[in-house]
Amino acid sequence: MQKHTLNDINANLDKIKNKISGKKNLFFAEILGPSLFHQESQFAPLFVKNFQNESERQNKLMMWIFSHEAWLEEIIDLVNIQNEKLKSAIVPLRDALEKRNLI
Repeated sequence: MQKHTLNDINANLDKIKNKISGKKNLFFAEILGPSLFHQESQFAPLFVKNFQNESERQNKLMMWIFSHEAWLEEIIDLVNIQNEKLKSAIVPLRDALEKRNLI
């Protein structure tokens, strides 16, 4: 069985957060910035929670993982909604450009 520390998990989560906020994803970062700030403030009490034994440590790690999983699911939902909105906006734009013989 492989054991992970909170630092290992955070390092992997930081990689995801850095990809989201990278230069290639400025639009994405703009949309998710408030969500990220809100979630990090929600995660803070869990992060600083001390544990007394191995069982509590494992529970903290599992809660940390599940809370981030929920956050990532929110991101996926937001991206899917954004994708659908963009698709529905592109069709009328394309039609208008075709009518004007611009494409």
